[in-house]
Amino acid sequence: MVGWIILGVIVLLLVGINLIRVGADISYECGVFSLSAKVAGVMLQLLPKQDKGEEKPKKEKKPKKKKKEKKKEESTEESATKAKKGLPLGMTKEELFELVKEILQHFARFPRKFCIDRFKLHVLVAGWDPYDTAMAYGYLNEALSILLPLARRGFTVKKADVRTDVDFTTDQFSLDFGLGLSIRIGQIVGFGLSVAFVGAKGVIKSKFRQKKETKAAAKLAQVQPEQIPEHRENIENDKDISPEERMDSNG
Repeated sequence: MVGWIILGVIVLLLVGINLIRVGADISYECGVFSLSAKVAGVMLQLLPKQDKGEEKPKKEKKPKKKKKEKKKEESTEESATKAKKGLPLGMTKEELFELVKEILQHFARFPRKFCIDRFKLHVLVAGWDPYDTAMAYGYLNEALSILLPLARRGFTVKKADVRTDVDFTTDQFSLDFGLGLSIRIGQIVGFGLSVAFVGAKGVIKSKFRQKKETKAAAKLAQVQPEQIPEHRENIENDKDISPEERMDSNG
């Protein structure tokens, strides 16, 4: 009974971890760029870094010993010898190309798993030339009218704040941008497992092909030695026959 309880607790913990959302929040507002990491709704500021008092003076690095240089040379030689051995796991170029192609297709689908928690875009188009300013404002709105519906189809957008404005009395262009992305840990794990499954499937196919080729080569190796001695015996018997006997046999 205790074992089942422990197993149930472990399963609940794994499910809870897979449901945790992680992500990032990027913003450029009032000329300041900021980057934060998000774990279970808690924001951890990465940029700009907060002041933590005076930094300690860095210690001077000691000169590296010659042994490390020798190790680097040995590692380069080993890498060169590995490169000469050929493709990994005995795969052909076609098999390796198909494997990479399938993995890249999975990576192309991965960004759609993200959820856009917030999207902010405030743009002020400004300029002294009314024609150029109006054209730039029109191009911007046209691009947004095409891109925003596509973004809503590919992603789950929770909050979106998009504003565009134009000002003919100044030439100071302004931009405020903010983007918050999040994804569940379970989705990352599922994506990793699917990529690993695709890779394992490609390797297994290559191994089956290699086994078939080795079996076919072994069969050929068994058949050829039996045929060669018979051929040699026929040649030796032909040598023993005199020319007159050959003429009589040919009539």
